[in-house]
This record gives sequence, structure tokens and C-alpha cells, in this order.
Amino acid sequence: MQLFVGVDIGGTNTKLGLVRNGRLTGDETSVPTISETPGRTDRPSRYLDLLAAEIRRAVLDGGFRLQDVAGVGIGVPGKVDNRAGIVHDATNLGWLNVKLAGEMTARLGIPVYADHDLRTIARGELYAGAGQGKKDILCVAMGTGIAAASVTDGRVVQGADYCAGEIGHDAVRGNTAVCACGKVGCLETIASAIGISRLADEMLRQDRLSALAEAPRPVTPYQVHQACEAGDEDAIGLFRFVAETLGEKLATVIALLNPELIVIGGGLSRSEAFLLAPLRTYLYGQFPHYRAYMQIVGSTLGDSAGILGAAHHAAERLAAAGT
Repeated sequence: MQLFVGVDIGGTNTKLGLVRNGRLTGDETSVPTISETPGRTDRPSRYLDLLAAEIRRAVLDGGFRLQDVAGVGIGVPGKVDNRAGIVHDATNLGWLNVKLAGEMTARLGIPVYADHDLRTIARGELYAGAGQGKKDILCVAMGTGIAAASVTDGRVVQGADYCAGEIGHDAVRGNTAVCACGKVGCLETIASAIGISRLADEMLRQDRLSALAEAPRPVTPYQVHQACEAGDEDAIGLFRFVAETLGEKLATVIALLNPELIVIGGGLSRSEAFLLAPLRTYLYGQFPHYRAYMQIVGSTLGDSAGILGAAHHAAERLAAAGT
């Protein structure tokens, strides 16, 4: 029974865990993600050294040796060539053409594979989460940024240039905010942790969102969620605006792919009453006849989805190589 390490690199934190037989073995580990922004680099050595050390520590703490590990799978938020293991562009990390798989293999001495974090999350949901037994699903992760991944007829869609699902950089009409990618009006400047903090700070400058008037800046999405629970109408309206803006973009994707399941993951998905509920209302309003078979749910795996899916990606690649 082979042992794998799954790694989920986020814009804020990196989570990793040991996976055997498709299940986590022991506890997950979380460490801060060291970003190179505002610069750009093809060799984020400081972070990769830290990650390699954390993988070694997790393996030893789990009672194993590094040579017991068959492979490591890593999910990264950005444009990833999952055959070559190269991260061509990860805006929120400040990475450009990083040979991630090669760099980490050199540090660890075991096979390492990389893919877009949303594709690894989709694999996690498909094989171990809400997507088990499904063939057509759409996964959306709302964290530091936002992106999506689709599974069509049981296969994770990559796209011609490994960019399928980058909905975060589709422009929202009337939105003038500048995105970290350099474009103006991206969905990510609204429907993400970065976007919600930006919108909340704008409202505070307008003497709105009174429940957070004394909160330190920048305001966090969790603080906005707490304001919603306290009954602040501006906070509730902010989350509704985010949900409906996201819904407008997802409606086109849904019309094209006709999924039977939509899984919303990331930290923001925990706001069931104030984010997921208005998102469902919007989408079922657009597609009333889909209500009979299209479920819209929060992730049942939480942060584990990316870890499990990354490990599954490594297992698939090793199996394909005949290892």
C-alpha cells in the first residue's frame, strides 16, 4: 500500500499531509506560503527549501522514512503544465516559469508532480468527497483568489494551455478595480478573500459597515461574516453582491457544461447562510429546471480536498509511468 504526500499551496498558507489508500494518515500540517510578490522569480528557493523541510518533518513525524514515500503531489494556484511540472505563471505567488517538480525532486530525491490547485481539489472531491459517484462536476475555490475546475464525463479538464477554469480573471462589467494580474475588473477583485477585504474597506471609507468601524484594516472576510451574523445589513448586502456576481459568471459555465454537482470550496465556502444560500438562489433562479438534479454544496472535505487530490495526481502519474 503506497504512501504519498499531498501538498496544497495557497496564496496565504500551504497545507500538506500523508495519504495512503486515498485517505489521510495522521494530521495535516500548515505553514505560511512565502510569496515573492511584488517581484517575480523562476527560483523561489527560500520557500521551496522550507517546503522540502516540512515534507521531511511530516514524514518523520508520521513514523516513516522519506524513502517510504512513493511520490509527492503539489497543487499550485496558477498556470501549471502538469506533464513537465512547470508553474508558468502564479501571479499571487510571484512565480514565473518555476520548474517546481524538478526543483522539489532535487531537494527530496523522490518523484514530485505538480498541477493547478483547482484540478487537484477537483480530484479530491471526485474520489473522496462530494463528487464520489458523479461524472460531471464543477469545483470552485474561493480563497485568497478564485478559480474553478470541471470534471466532464469523469475526466478533469485541463484546456489547450492548462488554463481551463481561470474564471477569476474574467472581467466583470462596470468593475474598475485593478487585479494582481495587471488587468482591470477581474472577478477575483470581488469574489475572493482579497476582493471582499477590498470591498469592505471601500464601504468603511463611505461610513458604512458600522459593525466593523473600529476593526483594524484591512478587514478580513471572517470579520465581514461575523458582521453578517450580528445583523449588519451592509455586510449581508456585501456578501449577497459577491454571491450574485459569482453566480452571473458561473451561469455561463453551467450552461456550457451542464454539471450535476457544483462544489464550493475554500475558506469563504463556510459562510453557508450569507454566501452559499444567495448563490443557490441566484443560480436556481437562472436555471429553475436544473434544481431537480443539480446540487450546489460546500466542500465536505474542506482543506483536505487539495491534499487528497494532489496525492491522487501523483499516484496516477506513477501508475502511468509503470512505477
